Amino acid sequence: MSSGKKKFVVEYTSTAFEQDSGLAMKGSVVRALIELITNCDDAYSRSRKSGPISIEVHRFPGTDEPTRIAVRDRATGLNREEMEKNFIQLGGDRSGFADGEEVRGLFSRGSKDTAWFGETVFEGIKSGEYTRLTLFADGTGEVESAIASTGHFKGLAIPEGDNGLSATMVVRRENTRVPDLRELRDRLAAHVQLRGVTLRQDVTLIEYRNDKKVQKVPVVWDPPAATTVFDEEVQIPGFDCSARLKFEKMEQRSEGPVSETSIHGIEIRGTRAVYENTDFAQSASGMALIRGYVVCPKIDDLVRSYDPRGSSDQLNPIRLVTRSRDGLEPTHPFTQALATAVVQRLKPILDELEPKAEEGGSEKLKRDLNRLGKLLAEEMRSDLEDEDDETGGGIHPTPNNPIVLIPPQISAQLSSMRTITVLVHKSSVAAHGLHASADSDRIEIAQQPNDLVPHARLENTLVSQLRIEMKQVGTSLVTVSAVQDSMIAGSSNVTIHELSNSEEPPTGLEWKNSVMSVSVGKTRTVQLRAPIELAASGELKARVELSGIGVTLEGEDVTLKLTGKGWLVGKVRVTGTAHSEEACQITARSGMSEAVGQIRASVALPAGGLNIVPRIVDDFKGPFRGEIKRTDTTLTLDMFARHRGLGRYLGAKKKDGSYSRENEVETQAVIAEIMAAVATDHVIRRQAERDPSRFSSLDLTLFQRTQILDRYLRILLEGLRQGEPD
Repeated sequence: MSSGKKKFVVEYTSTAFEQDSGLAMKGSVVRALIELITNCDDAYSRSRKSGPISIEVHRFPGTDEPTRIAVRDRATGLNREEMEKNFIQLGGDRSGFADGEEVRGLFSRGSKDTAWFGETVFEGIKSGEYTRLTLFADGTGEVESAIASTGHFKGLAIPEGDNGLSATMVVRRENTRVPDLRELRDRLAAHVQLRGVTLRQDVTLIEYRNDKKVQKVPVVWDPPAATTVFDEEVQIPGFDCSARLKFEKMEQRSEGPVSETSIHGIEIRGTRAVYENTDFAQSASGMALIRGYVVCPKIDDLVRSYDPRGSSDQLNPIRLVTRSRDGLEPTHPFTQALATAVVQRLKPILDELEPKAEEGGSEKLKRDLNRLGKLLAEEMRSDLEDEDDETGGGIHPTPNNPIVLIPPQISAQLSSMRTITVLVHKSSVAAHGLHASADSDRIEIAQQPNDLVPHARLENTLVSQLRIEMKQVGTSLVTVSAVQDSMIAGSSNVTIHELSNSEEPPTGLEWKNSVMSVSVGKTRTVQLRAPIELAASGELKARVELSGIGVTLEGEDVTLKLTGKGWLVGKVRVTGTAHSEEACQITARSGMSEAVGQIRASVALPAGGLNIVPRIVDDFKGPFRGEIKRTDTTLTLDMFARHRGLGRYLGAKKKDGSYSRENEVETQAVIAEIMAAVATDHVIRRQAERDPSRFSSLDLTLFQRTQILDRYLRILLEGLRQGEPD
């Protein structure tokens, strides 16, 4: 039955394979183990049984041998044909998820991604056949099979005659940390995607050093003691489905933010998979006492039904689960609707848990805080108001500068395609023909700028487009010159990242944000975007409709115009007329293209503008130095006097409520820093809710936060320096 060794290459470019794997793994061995362990759990699910899952960590101290981590099960196993289908081919569903089986089956590449660390060796026994497939980090590999021998069964720790699968990661990539056994156990046991697995299956972690077993520990999730405070089936607005919500109040407060391993938080579950642990953007201190889950099979339905080739389903227009498998896509209509349903039930519970703290400080300190609050409000107002982005303009060719490229600066992701618009003054020889080139191999010109046509709005201007493909990380210059005179030219600087921090261009007619809000009594603009390919002339007309209550439309016709970003943008003005829990549907149509979004009327800020009330309260909330709570008319900024970072500066509290050191310069500087930090975090959170694309990476988020914090702190420190006005 033995057959020869077969070489193969995954049907995908090696560079792209490695980059996508790196994005999914994020350098974390724990993420890789989660993929392999959940696959074992799925295998047991298909066989309608439970069983052991062992994780073996083989370390070789004192040698150059790389660490090996094997994950083994005794479920269904895979034969050679099944191995090749699962691990050589990309795309399609191999797990049975698409056929309705209770397995995860996301993206059809989870186990493959683990090869990013160096290589992964898959060994399986099924119906007496042994198969070994090795997959390397670049997507190449080899596969062989033979009649299963006693040695094969023993090597995979499978009883002779049974089936099973083993996946061994060989960790060759430099600077990869493999946690010690205790940390590895704790992180695996607490991870939201493995909690149910460890309760269903017998999961064991074993460590070997130079092939000698040194430790063996069980991996089991131990839920904290808690009391149920809500357990009901609720409807998801806009979707013909319901979800079960269960919230529990824990006996002890959990520290830190909600994360994939935090005890507190709300788990979002499908039929079998757990997609994330979240606080649904609720910053109230009571969230540290809440844990629970949302179970909604509709998530699985939307994942199965999404068509990556282009979806016309406005309720499922984009992939619901992020490619990096970090949870639900926040801009997806279902994610927004689910959040609405959950928060409506969660917020009253958090309000009840909110402690009633006593305010402290002398009357002078309270006056000083009020004065600083007004300064801070002035600075925060523009950050919290709805954006009214300008659509650009002003960039146009002249006889002296006859060729202009839009955008002049591009930041793009590796392997992506971008369109550059070329504007040409019709009096120039460039009007008779153009040629595009790049100054390095980092960029490939995929389409030359042919077929110049009159610009729809700019006089004496012709317009064309070229397409470029990002081939290598780095910077490059794209130049478009006149065929008749290469000295007449325009250029665009391109920076290519492995992960782009820039705003991604539209792929069709779309709202900049699929979910929007407008304050009651306010009028704001919302952006409609489209790629330049939809209007070669630089202008696109669309008709807008609004259905629902609480929001009105200021004009039905909109013209999208070319912006400095390189795509078309139009402004639509809407007015909030009445607060409503139900969102309105806003639809834009142009020819065969359609964009659908949701917009809700929210409670307006007070007529006098943003009102911030800073207070020092006699309270302690773990690591948090302060928080902002919003009412219909006010933002209350509370600073916690019992936090060590503030209390040590305030000094002892006197009988009259003042603090012994409250007037010292050092104390006031600390108060200003806390106010600035708390306000910054509030603004960042609100901006991220409104436009997630502005915070597409950790580096970008930290940069934005640092900029805002510096600005707020300078304003407050200057206010302290000037003191009370005469």
